[in-house]
Amino acid sequence: MKTVISTIIFSLFLFSCKSEIIGSDTNSSDFLSGKWKLVEIVYGYPAPNSPTSTKAVEDEIFEFDTKTKKYSLSKKGKISESGTFSLEETNDGGFLEKLLVFQPSNSYSTYSYNQEAKQLILYQRTPVGAKLADGSNFYYEKMN
Repeated sequence: MKTVISTIIFSLFLFSCKSEIIGSDTNSSDFLSGKWKLVEIVYGYPAPNSPTSTKAVEDEIFEFDTKTKKYSLSKKGKISESGTFSLEETNDGGFLEKLLVFQPSNSYSTYSYNQEAKQLILYQRTPVGAKLADGSNFYYEKMN
């Protein structure tokens, strides 16, 4: 009887948890289209007594064309990288991750979109197939 009551209580607790959805339609790539300027970097595991984040000091702009699935990355006004991208999802141990995959560099960033703040948040880029622990988050704001 104790096991049954414990199971019921646990089930009620589990189903009462509310998950937060950031943005209303991040399954569509439409939100991504346009130019995004780097505004802040939040460090994943900062050293003791060091800053946990920093404002972007260098002009870094991603531009995404969701119709052609092409992107470019400009730093200091010059294109430093370009190619194609795709949005993918993976289920890693029960945790849904949204991936922004870059080609030809064969790398990816997990991403989220904060619709209220109009910010694209990219986790530090990693080669496809690898996992990165304690990486930084890069915050971009829409320019157009």
